[in-house]
Amino acid sequence: MTKLAVDVLALTVRGRGSEINSQLNDGIVKFCGTDIEIIHPLRDVLETEINSYCDQADLNKLLQSDESGDTQVKIKKSSKNKTISEMSKEYFQDVEITYPEVISTVVKIGSKLTTPQIDEESFNATQNDGTFRNCVVCYQPIYVNIKNWLEQITVLDSAPVVTEEEKENLQNYLNLPISNIDSIDSNNSHSVMESVCYGCLVDLGEKSGQPFTWPIRRPTKEEILKEFILTDEEDEDDEE
Repeated sequence: MTKLAVDVLALTVRGRGSEINSQLNDGIVKFCGTDIEIIHPLRDVLETEINSYCDQADLNKLLQSDESGDTQVKIKKSSKNKTISEMSKEYFQDVEITYPEVISTVVKIGSKLTTPQIDEESFNATQNDGTFRNCVVCYQPIYVNIKNWLEQITVLDSAPVVTEEEKENLQNYLNLPISNIDSIDSNNSHSVMESVCYGCLVDLGEKSGQPFTWPIRRPTKEEILKEFILTDEEDEDDEE
């Protein structure tokens, strides 16, 4: 249950709330054309309860240890170097001892969330083969036009300029040599927004200015074997 609560909080912060339903509930998930059955046999058990059972049943020797072989060694990290999941786990570990009902409440609320409906009217939700569009990075379904959705929830108008100081600052800003944003390729930007889900858009935004390697299609078995198959012409060249 503790791990599920961590997933709920981490997915929400990372902008992946649409994945909470599939992460928490049992069922069949389709991935790359394959049906995968997801089950959570310990969904009603807290992490402290599992640790206590392992102590009583002498199962700690079967637990995976770190490289030093000591399961008690914990490497301290700075908060800025921790992931969202690590910070969420630390929070629930502190809360679990005193207020265990908080964890069960988070999991119960997360379990009630349903998978969003794809808004086919806001963007071209289907591809050429008739299947729904998936994110090119994480392959999760794209439910809504991210560009239009962000514009709807974002305040685009500035606060009214009232004081003389604000008017002076506004004029100084307008006099700055700002590059023309109209030169941006809007068509390319629009295609990228339709190809990436909101969660990946948040992750990519945090890595602005850093190189990003897009996923490359893995070769099939036939393509790999074809590289090692010798043809008659190659045999003749080797004999010469």
